[in-house]
Amino acid sequence: MSIIIALLFVFVGVSNSWLTFGHQARDVHFGPTNIPTWNYMKTVPYRPENWHFPTNVSQIQAIVNSVRAKKGNIKVVGAGHSWVASTSATHTMIGLDLMPLNITFETCNGGKPCFRAPAGIRLIDLLEFMWDYNSGYTMSQLGWCKAFTLAGVINGGTHGSNKDIGILADLVQEIKFVLANGSLATASRTKNPDLFACRTGMGAFGIMYEVLIEAVPKFHLVLTNEYFSQNQINGNTMPNRVASNPYIEWWWFPGSLFATNYWQQIVRIPNSSTTDLTGVNQGCLQLHGYNNPVSPPGCIDRSYISMTDEEPYHYWEMENFIAASDAPAAVNEINAYMDTIIAKYDPNDPRLRRRLDSHWLGARFVKGNNGDNWLAGNYMRDSCIISYGFYSYCAYEQIPLDNVTQCPNGTLSPNMVFAPISETYFDDWPFYEEIMRHIQRILAKYQGRPHWGKLHFHNARDLKTLYPKWNDFQKLRKQLDPNGLFMNAWLETLFEFDVDLPVPCSANSLLMSSTIFVGFLVILAQFL
Repeated sequence: MSIIIALLFVFVGVSNSWLTFGHQARDVHFGPTNIPTWNYMKTVPYRPENWHFPTNVSQIQAIVNSVRAKKGNIKVVGAGHSWVASTSATHTMIGLDLMPLNITFETCNGGKPCFRAPAGIRLIDLLEFMWDYNSGYTMSQLGWCKAFTLAGVINGGTHGSNKDIGILADLVQEIKFVLANGSLATASRTKNPDLFACRTGMGAFGIMYEVLIEAVPKFHLVLTNEYFSQNQINGNTMPNRVASNPYIEWWWFPGSLFATNYWQQIVRIPNSSTTDLTGVNQGCLQLHGYNNPVSPPGCIDRSYISMTDEEPYHYWEMENFIAASDAPAAVNEINAYMDTIIAKYDPNDPRLRRRLDSHWLGARFVKGNNGDNWLAGNYMRDSCIISYGFYSYCAYEQIPLDNVTQCPNGTLSPNMVFAPISETYFDDWPFYEEIMRHIQRILAKYQGRPHWGKLHFHNARDLKTLYPKWNDFQKLRKQLDPNGLFMNAWLETLFEFDVDLPVPCSANSLLMSSTIFVGFLVILAQFL
C-alpha cells in the first residue's frame, strides 16, 4: 500500500509538469461551465474556495460584503494573460464575462469621442463595436493581444508602441469601482482623482465594473518589416528611426541562425487617403512573429488588426520601462552583455542552439503621462519599453547545425519543429533566468520600472525608489482596503516585504521535483 501511495506522489509530480505547461486558449469567455484553472502560461493555479460570475453590479457588491465578513480575499480574473499571480485568490475569484455588454457612445474630455463599456469586456469585442458604430471609431494605442480585458490592460499597465501616445490606461477618462466596504465609487481626473491615479494598481483598490475610454476616428495601418543583420544592431540608430515613425517597433534575436532581426514599420493611412496602395496586401494576420514577415510593400488592415497579433505561441517575457533618452545606451549595454553570453558557450552545442533560436529582445516607445497614474511605467517620462522573452515551445532544427542557413526573408525553415516545454524546460530555465536577472540589473541603472503583468525580480524595497508616488499609493490602498480584501500573497510580497519575488516557473519546478523526491524516498524506505 505504501508503494502505491509513493507511486501516486511520483505521478502527481510528473503530471504537474505536464499540466503546468499545457495550452489554454485566451480568446474564450469564462463562466460556470468554463471555469479557468490556470493563468495563460499555467504558472499560477486558480484554486479558490469559491468562484462567482456575477451578472450585475449588485451581485458584485453582495459578493464583496460576504467575503469581507468571512475575512477572505477576492481577485478578479480577466483573460488570465499574465505570468504572475496578481489575479489569484485563495478564498474567492470573480469572472466578469457574464456582465451585460452594454456599450454606449458619448463625448468627453473637451468633446472627444468616448465609449462607456463594462470593465470585463474583451478588447476585440469593444474594438469591433467601435469600428462599426456610426462613421467608425477605434483606439489609438493597443497592446499585443486583442483577447485582454479592458480592466486587465488598465490594472497591469499594458502599453503598445507609439511615441506620441501614452499607455492604454492614459486613454481612460473614468472608472467605476466596487470598493472593499461594498460601496460604489466613480473616479476620474476631477472626481476622486487619487483613486483614479491608482488605476494601474493590479486590482488592489477594488473591482472595476465600468470604464469610459477615449476613442479616435477609425483608420487603417500599413505594416511593413525592414530587415537587418546582427552586426547592424546598434542603439545609436534608434532616435532617428523613432522620430520618423511613431509606431515603430524593434525586434532582434541575439545569436539566432534563422531568426531575422527587423524594424517593424507601421504607417497610418486615413480612410480618405489617396495614397497609392498598389501591391499592398489586403489584410494582415499573424504579423508580429519572425516566422511570418511582411516585406515591403507590406499589408493594410484595420488599425486594431495591424497593431495586434493572434499570439500563436506560448512564451515568457520580462519588460522594463526606461526613459526614451536612455534607450540607445541601455540597448548597447544589453547587446554587449548578450555577446558575452553567446561567446562563453560552445556554438556546436545543440542545447545552446535551441536556446538562442528561441529568445529575443525588443524595444517599443510610448509618451510619458502627466503624473495622474502613479504606478504606470511611463510615469512622468517618455519611455522605451525593453523586452526580453523566449518561447516555451522551443524551436530548433533537426538537421545538422552546419547545414542550418538563414531562412529566406526571415521565415522558419521547412525543417523547423517545436519541442514541448516539458522536454526542454528544466535545462533551459537557468539559462534564461540568468539573462533576465542581468538585464534587469542593467536597466536598474536607468531606473527601469517593471511591466506589472510580466516577469520581474523586484521587491518592495527597490520598487518604492522607482515610483515617486509610491508612499501615496500605499497610504490610499491601506485606507480603502485596511483588511486586505483585494490582496494576495503575490501583492503582499510586492507591497509589503523587502524579499525577492518568487519566480513562477521556479516554484512549479520545485513542486514537481520535491513531490517526485518524496515519492522515491517512500519507495526506498520499503527496502531498508
